[in-house]
Amino acid sequence: MVLVNKPERRRPRKWGWPFLAGVAVGVLGTKTFEPPKSAEASVHRVARAPSVDAAPTEEAAPRPAPSTALDAEAFVGPRAVAPHASTFAALDAETFVGPRALAPRAPTFAALDAEAFVGPPAPVLKVPFVGPPAPLAGKIRPNERVADVLARAGASVVEIDRALATLTGKVDFTKTRAGDRFEVAMAEAGRIARFSYSTSPLDTWIVERAGDDYAARKRDVEVEREVTLVEGEIGSSLYQAFLDAGESPALAMELAHVFRYDIDFNTETRKGDRFRLYVEKDRFEGETVGYGKILAAEYGDKRLFAFGGEYYDQEGNAAKKAFLKSPLRFTRISSAYGYRTHPITRRRHFHGGVDYAAPSGTPVQSVADGVVTYAARKGPNGNMVKVRHADGYESFYLHLSNILVRRGQRVTQSTLVGRVGSTGRSTGPHLDFRLKRSGKYLDPTKKVSARRTSVTKKSRPAFLALVKKWSARLDGPDQLVMASTAAH
Repeated sequence: MVLVNKPERRRPRKWGWPFLAGVAVGVLGTKTFEPPKSAEASVHRVARAPSVDAAPTEEAAPRPAPSTALDAEAFVGPRAVAPHASTFAALDAETFVGPRALAPRAPTFAALDAEAFVGPPAPVLKVPFVGPPAPLAGKIRPNERVADVLARAGASVVEIDRALATLTGKVDFTKTRAGDRFEVAMAEAGRIARFSYSTSPLDTWIVERAGDDYAARKRDVEVEREVTLVEGEIGSSLYQAFLDAGESPALAMELAHVFRYDIDFNTETRKGDRFRLYVEKDRFEGETVGYGKILAAEYGDKRLFAFGGEYYDQEGNAAKKAFLKSPLRFTRISSAYGYRTHPITRRRHFHGGVDYAAPSGTPVQSVADGVVTYAARKGPNGNMVKVRHADGYESFYLHLSNILVRRGQRVTQSTLVGRVGSTGRSTGPHLDFRLKRSGKYLDPTKKVSARRTSVTKKSRPAFLALVKKWSARLDGPDQLVMASTAAH
């Protein structure tokens, strides 16, 4: 009879069967392990020695006795749990390396080398130096503000406010237009190094950093002023004729303004009419960037010459009259003076004015000096302005989108009284212009007024010499009269 020392019986811990199954698999290898009915049974099954009376057979493999030197692989596997500290006190740290392995208790690895848990050194993260953003240049987008451009370049809100404050009173940013050019160079931390804003080739403002603040200045440019001949022939309109001549429509507007007392370009232009004029041109880097004064002009058989701030004909009579030919620069007449069928009521009645078709917002000017006697809405006439003039004349401006004068205000010729609209009984944007004298309507397109002034006797010799010079050039093929350079 062989006496076997049984291991000391300990109070079983209340471990769940999954843990005990993992321990059994580690001890018995691949042998199937059935869950015990209780925790106590599982402890006895692992720790009990073979029966003394049972004779061992050759087929039965001896069970491994509890050992403190069990192979570490016995506990490697899914859901492995760290063994009791006293059982595996000398096991190497690698014993418990595996999926979902739990860290051993402190006493188990008290003597292990610290290097057992030291992995490869963490890589050193090198952050490259980031400098200021690249300069941003381009054109203002539709519905975009200058502040939006600076924010897009990376400037902070505080720096944007400080930079734009330097342009207060110099640039009206409420009138920013799509197509205006800009360039932004940034410094560090959202600060602006340099910012330029151009509304035209001649008007460029530059904001630069000056210490902790900003300073603004206007770029100096040298403009070459030339006096050149511009000529053309009317095809479909005066506007198109200047485009065909390679000039800006702004020059067409200026020519209409010069002849505004003699020619109504809404009604009196004819296909084949020719025009010639000498005008000051401002040129920068080979391009025309603006126009100065028209020095001499010819339209059809009419000629006018600039002298002393006014325009005169060849005899020295002033072009300026008591009344303008039209309250608009030039447009088209959509309904004439006289009887007509109303487009809304469909009734035939007398129309005491002239309808000028024009885009909404087109400026409307007073045809003569006078006093505003009415400026408000009036039934089917919509927003209306009435102006009393000398010699019993009254002018009426109907269907305005907005009124720019007030009752009792004194106005001069060409003062803006409102803008074209479609208020009241109207089918679309237009100006209904009417003219009365002593309470009776007049046809505005046929009204002729006496000239106001003429060249004084003292100035007549100088005026006649000027007329002779420009008349010779209007009759000849000259293209360039003179050129000069001036800073702008």
